[in-house]
Amino acid sequence: MVLSVSSPSLSALPDSLGLQHVQGQQHLLAGAVALISAVLTLSFLYVFQPALAAWRRPQDHEPHTFVKYAPNSSSSSSSSSSDSDSPARNTRATRRATVAEEEEERFPTLADPPTVLLSLVIPAYNEEVRLPVMLDATLAYLEEWKKRSSKNGSGSSSSSSSLTYELIVVDDGSTDRTVEVASRYSRILGSDVLRVLKLRTNRGKGGAIKEGMLHSRGEYALMVDADGATDITCLERMLVRTQGVEEGMEGGSMGIGVGSRAHYEKDSVATRAWYRTILMKGLHMLVTVLISGRIKDTQCGFKLFSRAANKILFGTLHLERWGFDLEIVHVCDRLGLPMVEVAVNWQEVEGSKLITNKLDVVLASVGIFRDMLCVRLCYLLGVWKTTPWTKEGLKVSGGGGREGGRRRRKVE
Repeated sequence: MVLSVSSPSLSALPDSLGLQHVQGQQHLLAGAVALISAVLTLSFLYVFQPALAAWRRPQDHEPHTFVKYAPNSSSSSSSSSSDSDSPARNTRATRRATVAEEEEERFPTLADPPTVLLSLVIPAYNEEVRLPVMLDATLAYLEEWKKRSSKNGSGSSSSSSSLTYELIVVDDGSTDRTVEVASRYSRILGSDVLRVLKLRTNRGKGGAIKEGMLHSRGEYALMVDADGATDITCLERMLVRTQGVEEGMEGGSMGIGVGSRAHYEKDSVATRAWYRTILMKGLHMLVTVLISGRIKDTQCGFKLFSRAANKILFGTLHLERWGFDLEIVHVCDRLGLPMVEVAVNWQEVEGSKLITNKLDVVLASVGIFRDMLCVRLCYLLGVWKTTPWTKEGLKVSGGGGREGGRRRRKVE
């Protein structure tokens, strides 16, 4: 007689293995969910990092001042110091004369009426080498334009036909002699022609341009790079084109001129590395989808703004580094502000501080894509607001009034 004895441990073995398998799957699923959650959280923080930085940034800035110079101040100070007896006295006398002459005055704001036709805002970060070349070419061109406009308006009783301008060099926390170089031009030309606005810390190109624009005196303000990559003689054509898009507006002056290098695209594709061409094509597609389909080249550092458009765009500008151009174009597109894309002459200038190798190209492209998403989502979700306006001017409360009622000047 054979007795069969069943072991409880052996019969429970398949159940325990199945339970362990289920628990293992649950642990894997929980790990996958945690990983996905972490990736989504980090992606969210990365995309909205510019918005968080803008939210944390102080809204009330201390007023900026500039050193007031009469034309040829440097020659007068040097001649006065040459009367000293010894080198030591000469140094002390020079310092005293310089301190006496360097009277500071507060920058005007957009609430003040314009006093010149054109303001050129030049952001500069460690540009002691390239800045003088750009300033020499720009000043020579503006003086030649001024002489031509004076001759054309010599038979007119109106003095508004002559070109008037100012240059604002915004030092973005440079560590070299950029301020000294720009100040030398201010001493020679006078602070009515060239002023230096110094930022205490590096805020980025967008932040520097924003401060310069908000403290400009021109009916129109041009942002232009310190490297002189864009031919400054294109300014005349851009001003005419910008004023042209304002013709249909009832008394308003809301035009924006956007410099474009899109006509160089075919030539650049033939000479550019393949990975840069792919990145360029991809970014162009994303700009069309996320930012605006009206402008082909959003990143050219040569843009002209009327004073009223200046108030709308730079008064509420949030991005201060890579993507500030994208935000400007997107806001113009959302509000329907008249933009005109103007082809400019442009050439690569050595000395870029942002793109030095292949990795910088990729990182810059990723950063621009991040800023596109941030701009699109922040305005779509109502995190960022735009300045209300009408075709007659700004909807502003309090001082300043409507900018649209001012009659603009044309220079021939």
